[in-house]
Amino acid sequence: MATCLFTGATLGPTTCVEHTIPSKLGGRIRSQSVTSDAFNTQCGSTIDRDLVASYWPMMMALAPLLSKEHRPGNQEVVFPDRSGRYYVDGRGVLNARGMTITARDPETGRPTGVAAKDEDAVLRVLEPNKPDNATIKTSYEPEVTGRAKLPQSQLSGPSIELAVLKAGLLTFDAQLNADPNRFTRSPALQEVHNAIRAAVVDGAELGSFLYIVSLGIQYEKIDLLRGLRAQCDFPHSEFEHVLIASANVATRTLDLVVWLFETDPYGFRLTTDWHGKGFTYCVVNGVRRGTGVSEATELPSTHLLCQRTLRRCTTPPAQEDPERRVAEQEIIDVRSDALRRAVHLTLQESDEFLRKTLSKAALPHGEKLVTVSVVVRSKLAQLYDLRLEDQAQRDKFNSIVDGHFSKLPRALKEETASDEADLDGLSWETWIGVFRAILDDLCDVLGLPGDFEMKVGAAKSAG
Repeated sequence: MATCLFTGATLGPTTCVEHTIPSKLGGRIRSQSVTSDAFNTQCGSTIDRDLVASYWPMMMALAPLLSKEHRPGNQEVVFPDRSGRYYVDGRGVLNARGMTITARDPETGRPTGVAAKDEDAVLRVLEPNKPDNATIKTSYEPEVTGRAKLPQSQLSGPSIELAVLKAGLLTFDAQLNADPNRFTRSPALQEVHNAIRAAVVDGAELGSFLYIVSLGIQYEKIDLLRGLRAQCDFPHSEFEHVLIASANVATRTLDLVVWLFETDPYGFRLTTDWHGKGFTYCVVNGVRRGTGVSEATELPSTHLLCQRTLRRCTTPPAQEDPERRVAEQEIIDVRSDALRRAVHLTLQESDEFLRKTLSKAALPHGEKLVTVSVVVRSKLAQLYDLRLEDQAQRDKFNSIVDGHFSKLPRALKEETASDEADLDGLSWETWIGVFRAILDDLCDVLGLPGDFEMKVGAAKSAG
């Protein structure tokens, strides 16, 4: 009879099939034989929620490359230099909420440009204010420029590390389910099971437990992890999740690493009193649309996967330790680089997303028509927003863009759309190629695209 790994509750045919890694992080492994409905529900509203929020920017950047079930929900973003309310939808596309005034008459101050989903609402506002003999051209998306502020996210914390640990154990429990002696059910891990249950079910503080078990994010071990992943006979895909567990008989240690998005390898030492056999297992969970999940592949050698680092939620005794601040900045730098790689991958591989993004910006704003060439320049500039504050970098940007535009036919550079019906007649296949050719040259000179102003919360103590 199947039982919940953490609570011991009996599971059966009516138990819900749940993801071992949250679906909103691209989790693909589902099981109804590893954890109870009640435990899953409590995790979803507590520790899993915090973990998903921490990696929302990554899922947003990858959204056009994800299957529908894995796309993130809508997320509010702020443009400090613009009025109105904006959000990024599950496809990674920026939208406006409600109605935004985009232009006003300089003499009367009355609105002459409005963006809203409701066309009737737009007409009600503009009709009384239009000049004599003028016509109204409707556009439903505001022109947005400037730097977006993404929601505050937490670098680490007890709930995040606990959620990663729980996901790793559930994944191996599911993938090794046919083995009655699988390591996840070993009595040597009972203390780990009890601690996770106490935190989720009872709300217990786990500072001392996490300080012992959680060894932090293992950037130093990435070469080892990459080598072990290469031994797993399963197709590689960018930003996949890699989970590795290794029991070392000589040291009596059992280590678990959950390498999220091939970016942050969370390391845990589950026990220092392992008396079972030595082993190393690897599971790969693809995140992108069209990828899959591997079986638990047993590898030929055992390893110490983890070492204690400062990149974790508890670092006694001083929370303001300067070395801790350095460790937190390292996490920020690594995640920022990963986010830029995700943005670049999406722009290079999703024609649909790129066309939709450029099309929305190519619609007229009030009476003003916008050429696609201006839209392309603007969108590229937004991707390098922070770096273009430096005049030397801006000069390089302009030189590259101007060099490409100088080779384009004049008719192409002057393409415009007066309304949505005109969009289909524009040379999108050509423009997407131009956008990507310019982006390639910009990457060589300015680096990968993607400048974001991310507010990051401080790591919290676990008690």
